[in-house]
Amino acid sequence: MAPARVLLQVCAMNRTGKFAVAICLLALVPNAAARAAASADLTRLLNEYRAAESALRPSAAMPLTDRRYLDRYDDDLTTAYLDARRKINSDTRSRLSLIDRKALKGQDQLTYDILDWSLGDDASELKPGIADRFRLLPLNQFNGAQISFAREAQERDAAPFNQPRDYDNAIRRMLGFSRWLDQAIANMREGLKQGVTEPRAVVERMIAQVDTIAGGDPELSVFMRPAKNVPNRIAAADRARVVESYRAAVSGELIPAYRRLAEFLKTEFEKIPALRVR
Repeated sequence: MAPARVLLQVCAMNRTGKFAVAICLLALVPNAAARAAASADLTRLLNEYRAAESALRPSAAMPLTDRRYLDRYDDDLTTAYLDARRKINSDTRSRLSLIDRKALKGQDQLTYDILDWSLGDDASELKPGIADRFRLLPLNQFNGAQISFAREAQERDAAPFNQPRDYDNAIRRMLGFSRWLDQAIANMREGLKQGVTEPRAVVERMIAQVDTIAGGDPELSVFMRPAKNVPNRIAAADRARVVESYRAAVSGELIPAYRRLAEFLKTEFEKIPALRVR
């Protein structure tokens, strides 16, 4: 019989005076302390896990109003990224196993179970040979980065930048995404060598999407919208600087990276007779 149930039965059988009740309550304190400690450990683990994952995958964790990681873009196409995620996953699972689930209350037990399941699911996806293969398919026609990054710029109207530092960090993020697109091309090129590709219909849709985003005058691009809505509270000298820097990043780095992707999809991907995923 579980210790807590034994203590409760003892308490029920000893209702003969204040002293007996006090003894029962004191006997329950260790269990209460254990529950509090387990709950605190779980909360701490969750917070540290989320912080580690958010720093590594800012796009997945960062709402528009959260600018802690605005200065970077996910470097998720590299071996170093996979190694880092595997370590976070392994360390978190080890720490979770040390928390006594039975000492947790109902809601905390549910949180424990969800985290345990999520970590196990991620561990399966991060296995060598599985995660490495998915890196060869970095884009898709539904919610690929080529779409989501443009959507982020479009939605920025709802959470505009307020200070020069926001613009400077957003420029760094654009430059990071430009490098990401080049890495995506390199990965897809390797995928072609290994026979790991998206179906032709998917590639054709992606070409149309990239042409829509990167075609035309960069000055009219959705990516320039934040630079055209610099708040008046920013000093004139800073406004001029951030607008010019933003324009240089969009027209000199980001749009050319999109166009390199379009050229690759049209010339190297599209010419393959039967694009497919093995």
